Amino acid sequence: MQEYNIPNDEREMDRLDLQHHICLMTLGGRLGLALPCQAGAEVGRVLDLGTGTGIWAIEFGDDHPEAEVFGVDLSSIQPKLFDIDDLEEDWTYAHKFDYIHSRFMTSSIADWKDLLTKAFQHLVPGGYIELQEPDLHAESDDASLPRDCALDKYCDLLREAMVQLGREYVSVPALKTVMEEVGFVDVELSRYKWPVNTWPKDAKFKDLGAYNHENIVGAVEALAMAPFTRALRWSREEVEGFLGDRVILARPTLVIMAEVDHEINIVADEQSLEGSRADTESIASSSTSLSGSILDYRFENGRTYHRYKEGKYVIPNDEQENDRMDMQHHICLITLGGRLGLAPPCQPGVKVDRVLDVGTGTGIWAIQFGDDHPEAEVLGVDLSATQPDIVATNVKFEIDDIDEELTYTIPFDYIHSRFMSSSIAVWKAYLTKCFNHIQPGGYLELQEPEMEFQSDDGTFPADCPLSKYGNLLKEAAAIFGREYVSVSSLKTLMVEVGFQDVTLSRYKWPINTWPKDPSFKELGAWGFENSNAGLEAISIAPLTRAHKWTREEVNVFLAEVRKDLANKNYHTYVPMYFVVGRKPE
Repeated sequence: MQEYNIPNDEREMDRLDLQHHICLMTLGGRLGLALPCQAGAEVGRVLDLGTGTGIWAIEFGDDHPEAEVFGVDLSSIQPKLFDIDDLEEDWTYAHKFDYIHSRFMTSSIADWKDLLTKAFQHLVPGGYIELQEPDLHAESDDASLPRDCALDKYCDLLREAMVQLGREYVSVPALKTVMEEVGFVDVELSRYKWPVNTWPKDAKFKDLGAYNHENIVGAVEALAMAPFTRALRWSREEVEGFLGDRVILARPTLVIMAEVDHEINIVADEQSLEGSRADTESIASSSTSLSGSILDYRFENGRTYHRYKEGKYVIPNDEQENDRMDMQHHICLITLGGRLGLAPPCQPGVKVDRVLDVGTGTGIWAIQFGDDHPEAEVLGVDLSATQPDIVATNVKFEIDDIDEELTYTIPFDYIHSRFMSSSIAVWKAYLTKCFNHIQPGGYLELQEPEMEFQSDDGTFPADCPLSKYGNLLKEAAAIFGREYVSVSSLKTLMVEVGFQDVTLSRYKWPINTWPKDPSFKELGAWGFENSNAGLEAISIAPLTRAHKWTREEVNVFLAEVRKDLANKNYHTYVPMYFVVGRKPE
């Protein structure tokens, strides 16, 4: 059967659940705009067309225990019994429905008028149908999306392929007219914008863009592979080569969105636009000139690494890794309820003077802290020049090696350090330097994950590839002389060097969407994307440099590790620690 051209594997299921979350964000937590979705509405029978993972139907059933909810799909990928049926065949339901919900069905329906007629005939008088559909082509209000770019070509080719397959991408506004033609009344068309990345200045749209970027990056192959190979007769290698241009989705200079909303013009974040990482020529540092080794990156195994103090840090510094670090930042925000840290300087209304962000990476934490604290002077330091070149006047970046002597003449009120395990050779020496450069009453905060996959119910086997992956990384880090530290031991070290009131807070990061709790399920969705994207980045250098594996051997091994990451039978998580200490007055 080739009526549906999108995969039904675990990876695609996770993406469908992510799309569901984006829809909830768009509608302020509501499952739809139709009257049956309003709080307090009583409804009898509900039909969810193209139910996918069943997440919408399940949540509607939870919200409406009085309702009888049916989900139908071509694939049996739901967590419990749903109907497997073809919507383009005759519908055989004996009783009519009060509400029919349909989502993301464009390019899956050959004849929309026929489908809508069937829906009309299977609704009780006074019942509702709701369609939730994106338009295929991305749009821009300010002409920042070039018409000849790879993204535009991708959409054109996809549309062309689906025409050949007899299931073209419909013009969504045209469905309003079709609904009226088959007999529906009071038809309303509501349109919203989904930014393709984090280019908007508005925090709500920026968050929406972060989620949608993950959604689209995960979708480009899923949507295109079958149409391009079946209709356009491309080889798989040709498709994968073309999709290599998907990096365009991450460029904040492209002010584009997937839909058009209530004529709202979203304001672009000028700092993001001007600070595109592709634009590094004007970056300057007061501690090290960037004209030589800083921007002369080392290319190895298809990834780039810093050349300044080459070899000290074994994780890439390329665009792919920078996007992942920004995603990790978002996961930290989710973990802490939107806060940048647990130390008092991160609390609302607290005034702070000088702040140091160690291992700043893309600079996203430092930039956001500077935005939240315009009175503060925020300095971010890293071995790689991957930060934006134009930021707020109270935020600065320097390229420096924190293993060397720190030369700051004025102490800091707050030092923030994150994801530095396996980058520090001697933690006690590092913590002593931090202590010496914090003024009395100031704070140090460490945010570190444990390099250990854990399970509370024994479902994670100790001999699986994912467990082996963690052990191999620990061995490699020990060979490099920069071991993965036991994070819980850092509390003791901080006390030893002089910090007081040291607290250790432990959180759990699920590796995929196995948890039932919605907040942990969301955290797991992000955690899976982060881990999946980071597998090669974290391991390619350690496994090839320390263990002497070939790149091909690494890729074969990581294919097995990815299967474990996606396995929801493994109720596995990564412990994430936040350690805060105060220097005595």
